Amino acid sequence: MAGFASPHMRAILWAQFRSIRNRLPRANKAGLAFTVLVGIVWYGMFALGAAAIGLLMSEASQMETIGRVLPGGLLLVFLYWVVIPILMASKGSSLELRKLLVYPIRSAEFFRLEILLRLSVGIEALIVTSGAFIGLFFNRLIPWWAPFALLLFVVFTMCFALGVHDLLGRLLARKGVREIVALLFILAVALPQFVALRGSMSRFQGLGSAAMSPYWPWTAAAQLAQGDVSGLALTVLVGWTGAAYVFGRWQFERTLRFDAASSGAPRATLRASR
Repeated sequence: MAGFASPHMRAILWAQFRSIRNRLPRANKAGLAFTVLVGIVWYGMFALGAAAIGLLMSEASQMETIGRVLPGGLLLVFLYWVVIPILMASKGSSLELRKLLVYPIRSAEFFRLEILLRLSVGIEALIVTSGAFIGLFFNRLIPWWAPFALLLFVVFTMCFALGVHDLLGRLLARKGVREIVALLFILAVALPQFVALRGSMSRFQGLGSAAMSPYWPWTAAAQLAQGDVSGLALTVLVGWTGAAYVFGRWQFERTLRFDAASSGAPRATLRASR
C-alpha cells in the first residue's frame, strides 16, 4: 500500500528513529544527562518564547501589534528554517539515499519521507509557529479557520528549504564549483557586517519595506492568519507554496539521480524509484 502508511515508509522512519537514539551517549550516563539537560534548556527557551507569543496573539486588544509583528516574525521563521542549517552544516534527520536506492521504492515516497524528516531541521521554528497558531486560534476577533494559514506557510518553508539544501549539496559536491559557492556564501554572510561598519544601515530601510510586500508568502500568511480573506493574500500564499513544492521536488529528484549515479546504482533501480 502506497502512501504515508506504507510498510516501506514505516520501516525507514523506524530505522531513522533507531539511528538517532543510538547516537546518544547511553554508555556514559554523565554525557547522556548533560545532553538531556542541554536539550531541555535549549528547547525550553523556545517553548517559553512560544508561550509569550501565544499570549500576545490571543489578546483581542493587541490586533494592531499582531498585524505589525506577525509578517516579520514569519519572515524570521522562514530564514531560520532555511539559513541556520546551512550555517551549522546540518541536515537534521535525512534519508541516506545511497543506502536506500537498492529498494524498489517510488521517488514520491522518498520525497514525502524527506519532508517529514526535515521537520527536525527547524524544530525550534516549528515550536514558535505553534505558539502563534494556538494564540491566534483563541483570539476572539480572529475566525477559527484563519490560523490554519500558518500550516500552509510551514509546508511552503519546508519544501523551499529542502530544495535549497539539495541544490547546495550537489553544488558543494563538485570540485571547482564548491569553492566558488563557499566564497559567495562567505561574502553574503559578511556583507551586512561590512555595511554596518561603514555606517550605511540606512540603505537597508528600503529593503525592509520591500521585504514586507504583500506579494511575499510570509506577509500573505500573516494577513490570512488574521482573518483577511482577500483574494490576493490567498493567491500569493497558494502560489508560493505550489512553486516551492515543484522546486523542492525537482531538486530532490535531481539529487536522487545524482546520488544514484555517484553510487553506481543500476539503471533498473533508477527506473523503479520513479
